[in-house]
Amino acid sequence: MSKPPGRWLALCAGLVVAGAPLRALADDEAEGFSHTPPRLALVEGGVSFWRPGMEDWTPARVNVALAAGDALLGGDDARLELQVGPRAFVHAGEETRLGLVRLDADALWLHLDAGTVSLDLPDLAAGQHLEVGTPHATLRVERSGYYRVEVDGDASRFTSRRAGHASVTLAAGAPVALRANEQLVVMGTEPPVSEAAPAPDAWDRWSFARTDELLDPPSEQYLAGGIYGAADLDRHGTWRVVPSYGAVWLPHHVRVGWLPYSTGRWLSDPWYGWTWVDDAPWGWAPFHYGRWVWVSGYWAWCPGPIGVRPWYAPALVAFPRPSGAGLGVRSGPPTLRWVALGWGEPLTPWWGPPSFRRHAHWAGWGGPRLVNGIVVRHGTVYPAHGIQRYQNAGLRSALVEVGREGFGLWSSPSARRAPFGGALERVEPPQARPGPPVRQPGVVPGLSGNPLQRGAPAGRRGLGGGRSGR
Repeated sequence: MSKPPGRWLALCAGLVVAGAPLRALADDEAEGFSHTPPRLALVEGGVSFWRPGMEDWTPARVNVALAAGDALLGGDDARLELQVGPRAFVHAGEETRLGLVRLDADALWLHLDAGTVSLDLPDLAAGQHLEVGTPHATLRVERSGYYRVEVDGDASRFTSRRAGHASVTLAAGAPVALRANEQLVVMGTEPPVSEAAPAPDAWDRWSFARTDELLDPPSEQYLAGGIYGAADLDRHGTWRVVPSYGAVWLPHHVRVGWLPYSTGRWLSDPWYGWTWVDDAPWGWAPFHYGRWVWVSGYWAWCPGPIGVRPWYAPALVAFPRPSGAGLGVRSGPPTLRWVALGWGEPLTPWWGPPSFRRHAHWAGWGGPRLVNGIVVRHGTVYPAHGIQRYQNAGLRSALVEVGREGFGLWSSPSARRAPFGGALERVEPPQARPGPPVRQPGVVPGLSGNPLQRGAPAGRRGLGGGRSGR
């Protein structure tokens, strides 16, 4: 099998250094919550994932929060989807090499080295734009529409539909307009050739249908605008109204004894630090927004009042100290414990500048604010070390524990663990003394090496140029 070219990952990872820093927000309340990362929302067939510093490729999983420098490799019959806005999606097909070069609050830069991607953008927010670079040219999109990019050997094809309008720029040359129902073909360094867009094929029809399934889901009535994954909540759970909390969502088909933040893994993000990746197909919104509560014998997710702008967080958990922490009497290997934040509780960030980490934050939460079970006024600046108690930490089997040597096991492609076995365990309240939160997990990601020096995932055939056969 062929080895993916090193220049491709060098482009995906190396250009991050040249990119502008993530935009800081003027609102002190939301400082550090600077952007919502693209969500890997669909994985079908053989799709592999790589992040700078990883030793090798690993199977791609839904709900990964993608970051600059990440790369995705699609094999035979592969399909994947990136949600890049509330109503904006990127679809990639088989035999595709796709990298994220740079992202910030209003823009996303992708690089397609081989294969096919479509940008289905029914509603691109004002001021937002996407760029897709290929070995031959770069597509810049600033308007809603449907766009398709193909890289086939020495040619790149750029197609626009659904009233789309964009520009295509060669390495040397002025931008050329790409109008609706037009295709521009770029061969090597030659000027682009304009053609009428071909009729939609099976790939386009699948992309159209997939987007239509995701638009205007019923769950949106319970969520603040801008939260991804609402359609997944419709398929995998039920909404109820509880007097104490308003609208809450209950997941279907969870195993007996399930608890939030127990069936997944942690992955290090270059901006947000340790980020939770849940295994459930619905596991985006309930783990990056809102709070979890225990109601009448079941776990329910509370998005809270929807009158505020939601801000993405890498996880909404606290890290209580284990019993005996700091006393010199704890036996056994060192562990980390976390628990889902309860109704109105603040998040103590483990990312961002030091001053940001010192205070409790409620960015994106529109309901009452509670510290140690007591309601505090909006606008109150509360030091993180003053938080002594978490509601859910007192519930039976509500804390999750993992040995420090097993934290972030997904960093190693050969590491796997069961939800409630091996390194990951539930913890009974008597074994954990709620105390001041650990400000950050305190585990350094074990990432190193370049996967392209070791080849593509085993069993995948070489990815030469080749258009999607859909």
